[in-house]
Amino acid sequence: MINNEEFVLSNKVTSSNFEMENEELEKKEKNITVEVIDFLDGYTKLCQQKKSPVVKTIQKLLQVAIDGGHVPKKLDFRGTCNELKYDRINNETLENVLKPLSSSTFLREINLSFNEIGDKGAMEIASYIKCDLTLEVLHLNSNNIGVEGGTAIAQALLINESLFTLNIAYNHIKDEGGMEFASMLQINKKLCTLNLSGCSLNARSIIALSTVLQNNSTMKSITLTDNRSNLSTLTQSLQNDVVMHLSRMLKLNTFLQEIGLAKLGITDWSTIDMLSKALKISNGLRVLDLSCNKISRDGGVAICQALHDHPTLRTLKLSCCSILDEGAEAVGEFLSKNKEINNLYLDHNGISGVGLEAIAKGIMESRSLFRITLWGNIWDVAACEAFSKLIGGVVCENKVGVNEDILPDVLHASNLKNLNVTENFVDSKLYSKNSNKAFAKKCSRLNKNQVDFVVYSVEGVLNIAHQELVENY
Repeated sequence: MINNEEFVLSNKVTSSNFEMENEELEKKEKNITVEVIDFLDGYTKLCQQKKSPVVKTIQKLLQVAIDGGHVPKKLDFRGTCNELKYDRINNETLENVLKPLSSSTFLREINLSFNEIGDKGAMEIASYIKCDLTLEVLHLNSNNIGVEGGTAIAQALLINESLFTLNIAYNHIKDEGGMEFASMLQINKKLCTLNLSGCSLNARSIIALSTVLQNNSTMKSITLTDNRSNLSTLTQSLQNDVVMHLSRMLKLNTFLQEIGLAKLGITDWSTIDMLSKALKISNGLRVLDLSCNKISRDGGVAICQALHDHPTLRTLKLSCCSILDEGAEAVGEFLSKNKEINNLYLDHNGISGVGLEAIAKGIMESRSLFRITLWGNIWDVAACEAFSKLIGGVVCENKVGVNEDILPDVLHASNLKNLNVTENFVDSKLYSKNSNKAFAKKCSRLNKNQVDFVVYSVEGVLNIAHQELVENY
């Protein structure tokens, strides 16, 4: 039994430890705040020495952090933000940022996307991440980085042990840069997410990346989207080789959770013969993007059949393919059998009313799906009626002369055929005055935020209009 003296002593020790921990935390935060001040001072002095203009966005962000005692873990220097839109970061201004940042430990993420950083700037970044111990996320997409810059960054990642995410999409690092990233992934055991979309990769580097990732246990997400322009010049045999290696990677790698293979020119034949077979036995994959490929009816059917019992897939993207009604019927069957799928992208697939009704039936039987895109298909009245019930009724009913007071002028009957919700200010609150919204909501399977369309009525005739999908709903 603990006596009173021991209890009091124990409380004193606990209290003392707590105070020491608080003091250490306050000291650490104070040191980090000093680092931010030093970074701002170093940046402005370097700009003065080089007689280069101070980027006001950088100065403002850091000054606000210092004044408020807030330590910024992320620096957002996207070239698309209002402050940088007409004064984007280039090689020279980047050097002024990175040099004073080299001794800092407060930063976890830098976003430098949509700027004018070239190979010289990429080499500065490579030098920085070689020595850095704290940066975890780096966005470099849509700059002017070429082979030399891409190679330098890949080689820096042979040494770096802190970076988890790298987005270098839409920089022309080409096959040579892609090969360097493949070599790096044999050694680097920290990088989890890599985006190489639109990097002008060819068959050689994609095959190399696929081969390396067969035995990689740390990579969770790889995006190779939009490298089709280079692959399209290859013979069909070489294109099939690319899909064969990608399929083998999907079979063997059980750690990979997300893969982006959109715009790679993947055909029906390679889908049926290789990719669908790999998907059937893959395990661990949660997101699969095959949008904008040459996948039509037979390929769509093969993919859906392969995924009937997939245990982990949550998101399937087949936008802008051509799966037609037969593929849509396979989608309906897939929805009725698969218990895990949450998000399905099927917009612009040449699906007519029959196929859309099959999908609607599958949605009613699915208990996992909560987001679907179907805009850009061939809708008829029956399909509109089927989905109207699924999403809680029509968004508005225009009985000319009766309900015009709730609609903008653009929504007259003659203007409604190709209506776009966002552009024409249609609000989902504008239900028909006579509609039973409570009943419709009760009977609906999805709601307006879970689809990329709405159903409207003009003098009793149903049609659909486009709306932006709420991705983070």
